[in-house]
Amino acid sequence: YPTNGIVEKNPYHIQVNPGFNAHMARLQDHILRQHPDARIYIIGRKSSSEVARVNKILRDLEASDLDTSVTRIEHILIDWKDENSDISFENELHNFQKHVFIIPSWSSETFVYHVLRQLSIDKKESEILVFGMPQWKSFDLISPEYLEKLQVHVSAGSYIDDPDVETNLERSIFKVFNDIPSEKEVLAYAVGADVGQYFAEMLRRNKPLTEIIREVKYYGKAVHFAFPRATEPDAFTRDIMPAPQRLENYGVKLLKFSDWQYKVLK
Repeated sequence: YPTNGIVEKNPYHIQVNPGFNAHMARLQDHILRQHPDARIYIIGRKSSSEVARVNKILRDLEASDLDTSVTRIEHILIDWKDENSDISFENELHNFQKHVFIIPSWSSETFVYHVLRQLSIDKKESEILVFGMPQWKSFDLISPEYLEKLQVHVSAGSYIDDPDVETNLERSIFKVFNDIPSEKEVLAYAVGADVGQYFAEMLRRNKPLTEIIREVKYYGKAVHFAFPRATEPDAFTRDIMPAPQRLENYGVKLLKFSDWQYKVLK
């Protein structure tokens, strides 16, 4: 993600990697469309950055078309210190009802693990869907059993969802470097190729770049390019803070953990 200093001097800055707002827009759109009858809870730690994220999501949901007379929206701020901190969701969960938990937290894998573990323990006969962050895909502590049981969803700015494409990329990289690439290396290769091909295609069109990218959506091997509007960005890897306007890619994919792996929801 760019620094504010660079962006302030470039009014034509284009951010390919979706930021926090883009990720949350994708999650919230899915929740509102697919689960309008659920009880919605937003969970975060009592840190300044996570409180800001929780409050922003709460404001966005309350300002949406969601019928708040039917859907209950609440936020839960946890005074997290370590793995001995007290966490319980028994009062929030109701048997035979649907519950959506949005957890905009990624800096503490231990915290996320203990929240999912407790939700799994307290679940009983209730239905739970958890919506988390892209970084969760690389977490090692979280048991796949929790991910499956809690129907965990995460957003992704880039993801290869076609096994044949991934295999062909692995072969291409191996031919060049004579070494078997890791999953991260294959994804990085695909993202680089997508970005190059996308902007080469856009520049061939007889229009200013900042206009044409708002009009044309493009699906690459790993990246979906969709620039709907200029945004007031919230950097996804930093605390929420004001920054200059920019064109930001809103092409975020939504993944669901199913059959012991993440799969793209179409």
